Amino acid sequence: MMRNHLWVATLLISSTALFGQYEYEKWGKIAEEDLRMTLYPQDSAAKALILQDHGQIDAYISDGKPVVTLKTHRRIKIFDETALEEGNIVIYYLSDRRSVKFSDLDVQVIKPNGEKLKVKSDNIFTEQLTKRWSAKKIFIPDLQKGCIIEYKYMLTSDDYFSLYDWYFQHDLPVRWSELRVTFPQIFNYTYLLRSPKEFDIRTTEIDGGDNVASQYARLHYGISHLPALKDEPFMTTLDDHRAHIGSNSIPLPCHMSPLSML
Repeated sequence: MMRNHLWVATLLISSTALFGQYEYEKWGKIAEEDLRMTLYPQDSAAKALILQDHGQIDAYISDGKPVVTLKTHRRIKIFDETALEEGNIVIYYLSDRRSVKFSDLDVQVIKPNGEKLKVKSDNIFTEQLTKRWSAKKIFIPDLQKGCIIEYKYMLTSDDYFSLYDWYFQHDLPVRWSELRVTFPQIFNYTYLLRSPKEFDIRTTEIDGGDNVASQYARLHYGISHLPALKDEPFMTTLDDHRAHIGSNSIPLPCHMSPLSML
């Protein structure tokens, strides 16, 4: 998981919604058409697809102390046997601060017939990669063509000087990626937003009355049908081209990729 020291740009106190959107589906609620899906119409050659990628960032005060959390919920559809490697999930996160906590990890597989199989803790490992970075490594046994992988987790920190980066675009095509952010106005966060196309949802709201000390900013971003991002000649780094929100981050060791960091 990448962290930024401050999100950089201007917070617009306005609300703008752009064209249609997908409805976020809660844990375990799988649409019948997703179970039956055999290819992605926008990229029929795709071996796998991120059906939905949902993030929720909250900054708030708890018992007089600031807290920042990130909740992530992702679903991946497997179209081809050559994509079974997607069942080897790696989630990177900073672990050099005592305040950082990784929790609420849950992983399951949904078969084409709707049967749900929970991935047991025996197939989940924690590895210390460097002094600063750790990884949760998940191995999904008996994964088959047509299955949907679903997983979620939460990161918690008391480092309120920074928020989490969110990547909308990955090495797999993305049908829908969505991020909601809530923070007290007194924190006065700013941000940098980058995308190769217009967002389907882009709203900013301020609520809580006239007193800035009680006001909260609520940001909502959603974007559909992002193509897979691949290395190309003369490309410096994929991170410079991914649709994402954030700013300067603590760099990952060179062997890591942001694909599974969120």
